[in-house]
Amino acid sequence: MTKYLNFPLELLKIFMHKYEFRNKLYSYYNKKHNIILKYNMIHLLFYGNCQTNTIRQTLNLNPNKYEVCNIPCFNDVNIEYFTDKIKISDIIITQSIKDNYLDNELLSTNYIIRTCKPDCKVIILPSYHFSFYYFDISKHNIPEPSGYNYNSMIQCYKQGQSVEYYLENYVNNPHFKSKEELEQIAVDCLKALDDRYDASQKYKINNNIITLPITKFIEENYKHTLLFHTTVHPTKILIQHVCHTLIDLLNIENTMDYWTDHLSTFVRNIMYKCVEQVVTFKTPAPLIELNNEYHHNVKDITEWYYRNYAQLDKKYFL
Repeated sequence: MTKYLNFPLELLKIFMHKYEFRNKLYSYYNKKHNIILKYNMIHLLFYGNCQTNTIRQTLNLNPNKYEVCNIPCFNDVNIEYFTDKIKISDIIITQSIKDNYLDNELLSTNYIIRTCKPDCKVIILPSYHFSFYYFDISKHNIPEPSGYNYNSMIQCYKQGQSVEYYLENYVNNPHFKSKEELEQIAVDCLKALDDRYDASQKYKINNNIITLPITKFIEENYKHTLLFHTTVHPTKILIQHVCHTLIDLLNIENTMDYWTDHLSTFVRNIMYKCVEQVVTFKTPAPLIELNNEYHHNVKDITEWYYRNYAQLDKKYFL
């Protein structure tokens, strides 16, 4: 089969389609991008944020049957390589990514749909965001020390309140938010998930494009088991549910990694004690890495935030 090795990718695809033996050639090697079409292999592309990569890791697909590629959407993407991967993929698992994402229209879901093979299955997942457990976190224009900043902690710091004051009146205060307030936060989070799913329906221009909902699973389980380590990092419980759905949908062998909670090793947000009014499990320990050491103590983590805030320009706290 060496005579096929120097075929341009587009000509090879035409040849394979014409004689109806796509996946029946031994291999095609694109030296420029190191893309291989292997005999009888199913080509899967995962494209999205850390959630899609975690789904890839958890699916743990058999490398003798599946040629798997993961391309993060938030890094510099080689567009030519990305395009070639889209064109050879049998299955693409991605997220709803807006047009002109990162000022590049070629990184969007619409580009994938326009570029992929007609028989490619494109599975579009919502971006899993659920802030109920960590309701006090929001985006701030504060460059350090973390992408996760707590409204109440910032307010305490600005007012000159101590770490102990923050812990007593917010983190460990069982009545900081009422049960009714917390349940309304959960309702709002679930609605936001539904809205994102509804918005993804515009991509379903044929039967090979499939959108997967998640709201019902979260609504039925969020009170009984922890589903998120941070506002955007699901636990393995949610990830495994998504993987089971994909296995059933695509009719593929179950070789899942049930043991590893892939997103638990980076950071776990501080969950306030008042959340226990709604959930049936105990508040889990947070996690943050400081100076190559992992810290679970809320007081240590808060002191770290305070130290970093003290080194920032005061303009960030006006």
